[in-house]
Amino acid sequence: MKSRSYPRSFPRAIVHGTAVVRIRGFKGEGQVLDVTVPGCSIDSPLSPKKGDSVTLRVSLLHAGASFHVALGIVRWVQGSRFGVEFIEMEPSERERYHAAVATCLHRQAASPGRPEERPSPTWQKQLVVQ
Repeated sequence: MKSRSYPRSFPRAIVHGTAVVRIRGFKGEGQVLDVTVPGCSIDSPLSPKKGDSVTLRVSLLHAGASFHVALGIVRWVQGSRFGVEFIEMEPSERERYHAAVATCLHRQAASPGRPEERPSPTWQKQLVVQ
C-alpha cells in the first residue's frame, strides 16, 4: 500500500471486525481493517470497482458494536482491499457507528502503537452526530 504524502482528514482507528457486503447483486464477507468518521476499509475477495454502491452490516468485536450502512460508495481499491464512504445510514445506526469509532479511537490512544495509528487530540470534536 502506498504511503500518503498528505495528512488524513479524519483519524483512523485500526480494528478487527467483520462485514457482510452486498455489491452488484453479490453477497460476501470481508474483514474490516480500520474505521474513520466517514467510512472504513475492508479486505474481501468480492473485487468491487471504484464508484460501486454497497450495503454493509459491520460488526466491531472489540467495540461491542454492529451497525448497518444502507448506502456506501467504494472510493478506492487496492488488490483485495477497498475503502467505503458511508453515505446513508438510519440515525440510530449512525449514532451506534459514531460511538463505536469513539470507543476504538479512545482505546487506541490509550495503548502504545505507531504514531500514525494514534488519533489526533481533536478527534472527539470531529465525532459530532449530525
